[in-house]
Amino acid sequence: NLSQHYTFNAWSRSENGESIPADYKLTAEDDKATFYALLTPKSYTVTYDPGEGVVEKTSETVVYGNTVELPTATHDGYRFLGWFTAENGGDEIGDADGSYTPEGNITLYAHWVEQYTVTYNANGGTVNITSETKDAGEYFTLPTPTRDHYTFLGWYPATDGGTKVGDAGASYTPSFDTTLYAHWQANSYTITVTANNAAVYVKCNTVADFCLSYIIQPFNNTDELNPLIFRRD
Repeated sequence: NLSQHYTFNAWSRSENGESIPADYKLTAEDDKATFYALLTPKSYTVTYDPGEGVVEKTSETVVYGNTVELPTATHDGYRFLGWFTAENGGDEIGDADGSYTPEGNITLYAHWVEQYTVTYNANGGTVNITSETKDAGEYFTLPTPTRDHYTFLGWYPATDGGTKVGDAGASYTPSFDTTLYAHWQANSYTITVTANNAAVYVKCNTVADFCLSYIIQPFNNTDELNPLIFRRD
């Protein structure tokens, strides 16, 4: 009903003319006259309730027929879902910066969804994704880190020790913000080289960052061991 949005002021003989006095007496000449209602549109107040968040404006008043620009609301650790007609449930009115034409005084409520951030610490290696944020209940696909001369053992909640969360490519659904650490195992290499009747055995451990080799000299029939140090690149 359009009339509910207007206040009646008076009658007039023209659409935008002067009002007729309240004590005006109709005459015979008024039998076929047209009278116009002079109306004033009502003003409505829109109140914004951000819940536990923060909003840039808490309310505004506009004349019926005009629109308001819905404000932006923020809440640390949460994603804004939009403005709704009820604190829980209700109809969605619009997102931040959307337009809305009120048809009465109304309170709009911000709805939120909690989010979690997973940070990936390559722990000496490298990883393409250092952190990502998703809505609560959504799963993360664990990335693949790399480290020269090491084998990746999986993602863990601590630099050392802890319970394994998963391997690269596994799904992980956190219940809070967390940092995952890559665990590694150093690769070992055994290299055998023969030259001039001397066998060289090289045992490499990348944790120590060097290779310890022994040259066995068979020509003296004593199998004497001569240790040499070879540093790896």
